Amino acid sequence: MLELISTEKLNDDELKIWRVKTDTPTEGAVRFLRFIQGTTGNDNPRNGRRDLSYWRIYFHDAFAGKNYPEVMDYFYLAEVNGEIAARMWFAYAPASDFGNFGNILTVPEFRRRGILRRLMPHFLKDFEESPAKCLACATGTPFAARTYMDYGLKLIYPGTTGSMALVKPEWGSFNELDARLFADAAPIRFRPGVLGDQFRIDKFLRYCRAFHEEPPRSQLMDYRCCMQETLNGNGRIAVAENAAGAPVGFAWTGFFDGLQRMTFLLHPGAGDAGAAFLREFGSGPDKPVFIQEAGDDRSRLWMQSASAVCRCSLTGGAAVWQFEN
Repeated sequence: MLELISTEKLNDDELKIWRVKTDTPTEGAVRFLRFIQGTTGNDNPRNGRRDLSYWRIYFHDAFAGKNYPEVMDYFYLAEVNGEIAARMWFAYAPASDFGNFGNILTVPEFRRRGILRRLMPHFLKDFEESPAKCLACATGTPFAARTYMDYGLKLIYPGTTGSMALVKPEWGSFNELDARLFADAAPIRFRPGVLGDQFRIDKFLRYCRAFHEEPPRSQLMDYRCCMQETLNGNGRIAVAENAAGAPVGFAWTGFFDGLQRMTFLLHPGAGDAGAAFLREFGSGPDKPVFIQEAGDDRSRLWMQSASAVCRCSLTGGAAVWQFEN
């Protein structure tokens, strides 16, 4: 649903703020979708071209109502004298109430006019009225981090930039949620992945203290990108959950750039049960064979196929292989 939620003065200009909620049809919002897709990646057009394409697909699906009900998306757009000047977004998965805040951009000619600070109160009001409990994001800009902190977001770890979270008071802090949900990180059930898992994996699991202290050595794509490939029919994805019901890992395999690939992420505390998850997901006559090996510093996996062997950290990695005919 497209709504005009505010008409204000920005010095001598007229500022209109629009909101798009994707739980209902979004007739009349095509120009806003075109702006969002067209400006995605403008600040760094050479970085992550494929990742940016996945975001454009995600936005298209959101406006078309395809993400709902797995995901509830909110988009905010600022219009100055009839010209779209800025955007902001947050989303959460109703099944878990975890979400993501970000995709913020102000067109260069409208910067330093306080437009972001006009958008933030509308976002906060909707977040507070929603069932979402935790939103996370990351920023590499101290100015952006300070602005977000003025509205309640907090840096998860010491510093001036990095991972940030907004958690409703009744749920404590990000680190308290981390300690509670990952007290035992061993997976006990495996299931197919769904779109809504992207927030609990890319914006919670990836930000947890275990990965902050020991980041994965390599990863082909994050969960969101792997999910988009799965929706495109190019692979399959599975999620591992612990006794608390929290995703402690995922694995994806499929064809990518003409090669059979696999990417996975597992909480460092997943242990042998995490290795079992990868064996169950990846074993078979036409799939890689996983063999756990005890390393000096941590467990590792060998991923073996007919024509290639790749070694990855047990906590996360990417493998590429080709099968012999």
